[in-house]
Amino acid sequence: MRHVASTPGGDFADFDFSPRVFARALRKTDEHYPVSDHCEQALAAHRKRPTAPWYRSQKEHVTGWLNELDGPGAYNRKSRGLNARHFWNHFQCAPGLLWVAEALGEDVTVVRQASEAAQHEERAAARCAAVRKVIPWARVVELVLAQGVSPLAQQPRRSVGKRAS
Repeated sequence: MRHVASTPGGDFADFDFSPRVFARALRKTDEHYPVSDHCEQALAAHRKRPTAPWYRSQKEHVTGWLNELDGPGAYNRKSRGLNARHFWNHFQCAPGLLWVAEALGEDVTVVRQASEAAQHEERAAARCAAVRKVIPWARVVELVLAQGVSPLAQQPRRSVGKRAS
């Protein structure tokens, strides 16, 4: 059973980490985990034009993405100063998100549930949304904090589409 913890000072969804701190939290983890590897193989088998990725593992994929998040990276990003929560909410690789959850020690039953939900979707964005629905950012924060990593100060939520008057 999945749970999202909260703290007396607020919900863990308000916490964030720098991309490099988040990547460091993942540094001593394994290259491969069973659920994320299985999902990656299952999705690759259904691709119309299978191509080999540039990375050897989801660990390399995720930590590479995180280490380039403060610059243009491989995707020529215009935004700078993005944090780990941005990564979690925008990364478009379900096996990578599953790998993060496994690497941080999420219960394997929860990771399997997220993987199954992702594999029922056709598009990458929908697959990732399915993973995030089962394993939200607040849970990722809880898992990272359990590793002894300090978050950035709680970040106020920004209203999308509203301007200050």
